[in-house]
Amino acid sequence: MILEWFVFMGLYWYLENVMVVGHGTSKSCCFCLNTNYWKCLGGSGTKHNQVADETDRQILDTIPTKVLEEHEIWHKTHFSNKTNHVWSRPHDVQKEHDRTLKFEDIKTGKDPKVRICSMHKVFPSSGGNPEKMAVKCVSFGVNAKECFGLLGHNGAGKTTLLNMLTGLYPSTSGTAFVDDLRLDRNLSDIYAKMGVCPQHDILWGSLTGRHHVSFFGRLKGYKGAELSKMTNDVLNSVNLKMAADRKSGGYSGGMKRRLSVANSLIGNPSVVYME
Repeated sequence: MILEWFVFMGLYWYLENVMVVGHGTSKSCCFCLNTNYWKCLGGSGTKHNQVADETDRQILDTIPTKVLEEHEIWHKTHFSNKTNHVWSRPHDVQKEHDRTLKFEDIKTGKDPKVRICSMHKVFPSSGGNPEKMAVKCVSFGVNAKECFGLLGHNGAGKTTLLNMLTGLYPSTSGTAFVDDLRLDRNLSDIYAKMGVCPQHDILWGSLTGRHHVSFFGRLKGYKGAELSKMTNDVLNSVNLKMAADRKSGGYSGGMKRRLSVANSLIGNPSVVYME
């Protein structure tokens, strides 16, 4: 039985990393052979997470072949001029893209707090439908203490991009950074400093507002007097202190949204994503 315990725990650890049930981001089947994985577990510095060498920079600076092929087809279809026209970023977009790949010193505050580097997402064909390019080579940086609003029409890929940033979907190519943590290598560490307010409220009508915020606080490891004070401060910050002990099922739509914001703010995360 002792031998079986070690065998099944090892199997559970491996399958949990390489298989996804529902939403989530899986690792490659050979992830345990990657030295970066063990470096992250051992906490032996974070310098390997940065785009510090020219090879990584070139990879993140490369435009996916799918984008070039689709643009070439579109150009030949809509213009009589049959000469090839290579897709490129507009000059202002290119300037922002270059900023995301220019790593200086995190401690100086010159680097963006969050940087999205050429994130690209293509959903595979299914049910007879063709492949769907949902996000195309998105790059931008968000500085510390900055509120960044991502605007776009319906179907532009805003929610898909946020789902990749929060680890619900893996990106087809590209990656993102939070400080010196890299999304495709240090997702667990990013979770520890991240808050998420989803597009649709995830609330339980039979629980009070205080119960909700305390529950999410306990998930982040807080307890006792520290959790109680933090809960009161967060509820007060979203103007819900007067309704903290009322069941959320009786909240108005606006109050439910504020409670969802409070849930994302508990624990004082350094980065908050709001859909």
